[in-house]
Amino acid sequence: MATTLLLSTPNCWQVSQLLDSANGIKAILTCALEANLEPDRNIIPYLHKIPAYDYPDFILETYFDEAADFIHQCAQVTNVLVHCMAGVSRSVTLLIAYMMKYYRMKRKDALAYIKERRPIVKWMLFRVNPTRAL
Repeated sequence: MATTLLLSTPNCWQVSQLLDSANGIKAILTCALEANLEPDRNIIPYLHKIPAYDYPDFILETYFDEAADFIHQCAQVTNVLVHCMAGVSRSVTLLIAYMMKYYRMKRKDALAYIKERRPIVKWMLFRVNPTRAL
């Protein structure tokens, strides 16, 4: 089964369109707690919330492995929707982390791949944890 990763906003009308049977989405990674997304767990059995804030000094890196592992595990069985409020920064960053970890892509290549498919991306570099050895 070929898995699809979808990047979006949490707007209800968009999410409900994406969750139809044609898209086969059964997993959502949300990094927009302000969206208050609570899908029916019978329809979306896999839901993971990352408490990320859209501030330049927020250290999103703390959640890279957690998000990448969730996407990877769910992608084995279903299509995955990754979203934040605008679908242009936090969700993109977590998708890049997944692509770097599981596809060994360079950051710039992962970003270019995403931008080809979602041109409105305005990726913001979130601060890297200063205590982490690079």
